Amino acid sequence: MKKTRNPVASGRFYPFKKDLLEEKIKNCFNHRLGPGDVPVKNESKGFKAGMVPHAGYDFSGPCAAHVYKKLFESGIPEVVVVIGTLHTADFDGIFLDDRDYRTPLGETKNIFGELDKGKFKVRHDVFDREHSIEVQLPFLQHFKKDLEFLPVGVSGIDQEKIVESAEKLYKMVEGFETVFLASSDLSHCGPRYGDKPPKGVDIRDYMEEKDRKAIKHILERRPYELIETVEKEGITMCGAQSVALMLQTLKDFDLKSELLSYYSSNEILDGSDAVGYAGISFHL
Repeated sequence: MKKTRNPVASGRFYPFKKDLLEEKIKNCFNHRLGPGDVPVKNESKGFKAGMVPHAGYDFSGPCAAHVYKKLFESGIPEVVVVIGTLHTADFDGIFLDDRDYRTPLGETKNIFGELDKGKFKVRHDVFDREHSIEVQLPFLQHFKKDLEFLPVGVSGIDQEKIVESAEKLYKMVEGFETVFLASSDLSHCGPRYGDKPPKGVDIRDYMEEKDRKAIKHILERRPYELIETVEKEGITMCGAQSVALMLQTLKDFDLKSELLSYYSSNEILDGSDAVGYAGISFHL
């Protein structure tokens, strides 16, 4: 009997009641930092991939809403591949989860059973407490109740592994109409994260200077340069490998990139700590 993964982020990253969650999603679109409205029809085409943040909806939800507006207006395809960061894994690799996922908005079908199962290892333990994939699903479910997806978890892989895995991942789903979403936040700055700005430098300026270096390589679709810059500059971006894997998977597509939203958590709640969020789309 096929297993279903129950939500672990509801009640923490987003509301645990269906009606409250639906209202929160709408509020993310209408928020002063959101895209301004909830899309109601398909008005464009060609969305192929996006980078979305994965913090609590109160903080990064308006940023994510920019990407989901673009995706919905282009039309959500057969399958959404969500490439998440494995925050709690204590070993490196790329893993798949073969379970359907449940959220307060219902169950989302995992297409793993229809794919070549030998390309990546399947593990449940590294996904059991992970939020980076789960928090994307309510946004998707809001627009497509019969959503089908593939959860991909990434932890600490090098450039060689990114190239190898991107090729396998693309071949794995090439029979489906697919879009790819990479789940990642940007810099984590302040005393809580052990990355304090120099004396006299505003934390927002400090983190934006770092984040813009990473964003530049993402927009230019340069996965190797992204990884090198994150490591060299000490950018505490928690999903750099996830984004690099997505970029490498799409290397043969002639795509345009667009930075839809960028801000830090300090725009929501001022303080000595801050996390950066970016919403980026890749389209024909």
